[in-house]
Amino acid sequence: MDLKNCFPIYETFKTKADAFPKLTIEQKKQTILDIKSLDKQGKETLYMIIRHSAFLDRDEKVYGAKFAKKGVTFDLDSFSDDLQKIIHLFTTKHLSLISESQVPVEIVFS
Repeated sequence: MDLKNCFPIYETFKTKADAFPKLTIEQKKQTILDIKSLDKQGKETLYMIIRHSAFLDRDEKVYGAKFAKKGVTFDLDSFSDDLQKIIHLFTTKHLSLISESQVPVEIVFS
């Protein structure tokens, strides 16, 4: 079994990231803000993306993560450029999908 390809969402964003330029400082800042805006599902998926990347990199320390009762703290700059791009693309897409699903729908009865 090829464990590299066993997480389709990672592979989808990895493919997109391959064609995406290195993040600018502003994009990194925006990505960090966007991560704070993710819903529970988005944060859980993002964490799985990071863990999967660490697994592929054989990084048992998960990029220097600091584990606490309230959650996990990462330093975006400790990630490879590819992982930064994957995170940026994922958060942008996820927030876009969230905002689309929260558009109010007017219901009219006749």
